[in-house]
Amino acid sequence: MAEMNILFDEERLRKLIANLNILTGLPANILDPKGRDINLFKGHPPFCRMLNDLPEGHERCVACDRCKIQHYTAEKGFQFYRCHAGICEAIMPLFDKKRPLAYLVFGCYLDETPVEEQWEVTRSRLDWYPGGADALRPAFFQFRQYSQQELRAYAETLEALSAYIQLKGMILT
Repeated sequence: MAEMNILFDEERLRKLIANLNILTGLPANILDPKGRDINLFKGHPPFCRMLNDLPEGHERCVACDRCKIQHYTAEKGFQFYRCHAGICEAIMPLFDKKRPLAYLVFGCYLDETPVEEQWEVTRSRLDWYPGGADALRPAFFQFRQYSQQELRAYAETLEALSAYIQLKGMILT
């Protein structure tokens, strides 16, 4: 299948993503159909920045995004998951007829599970990190915890926003 040419209204999308972050404190972003970041959002949380500053960490994050796109299985709306480092994220395709034009993602956050339990999951996934996972502990504990109710409300708001993005033609083939 030939690769689609996709046009992103980056200025308007960047403004929407920034506004969401200001209102909620929860980063959102848009990935292209292959799972590549289109570079709208620059404010990764300290933990993610520390991982992405290392070539291996960055590759793990990129591979995780690609994998989640390839394995999107939700009937509709957002699919919630933990990334390669155990941090909570969610992903949803933005469609043009039946083909995904892009993916709307949000995260990084912690869910309602006790934070120490979430840290142990993350810690067990970071044996590759130079100096050991415990070097990331202070940054991990900066993530905000969200309740299921808050996450559902945010996801529903983003689903409505995705219709607005399509209506305004901010992503086109």
